[in-house]
Amino acid sequence: MNVSPVSELPTSFLRAAYDLRSVSSDTRPPDWLPTTLTALRVLIRAAEEELGSVAGAAGIGQQIRTAEPRLAYALTRLEGELAVALVALWRIKERMVRGEGRDDIGVLADTTLRTAERICDLLRESFIDPAASD
Repeated sequence: MNVSPVSELPTSFLRAAYDLRSVSSDTRPPDWLPTTLTALRVLIRAAEEELGSVAGAAGIGQQIRTAEPRLAYALTRLEGELAVALVALWRIKERMVRGEGRDDIGVLADTTLRTAERICDLLRESFIDPAASD
C-alpha cells in the first residue's frame, strides 16, 4: 500500500486558520513575513478545497442539504462567508507581497478562523437528530 507522508496531506481549513492566527501575532521575528505568507498560502489552498467541498455538487454541502434541509439556509450563508473570506485572503496575500497589510492580517486571520469554526459547528449539527433532543 502506497501511503503519502503526513506532510503531503492537505491541511484542513480549520487547522490552516489556526496556524495563520498564530503566526500573525504581534510579535514579529525577522522571518515573520515569509512565515506568514507561507501560512497564508496554505490557508488559501485549504479554503479553496473547503469551498469546493461545501458548495460542490457532490460535496458535503449537498449531502447536508439532502439529509438535513433545516440547515440549508445556514449552509448557504456559510458558503457566502467562505467565498468572501477567500477573496479577502487572495487580496491580503497580494498586499503583503507588496509590503502592505501587516496590520490587517491578524483581523483577517480571526475572521477566517470564526468562519472555519462555524463550518465545523454546522457539520456537527448535521449529525444531531433534532427529534432526539426533545
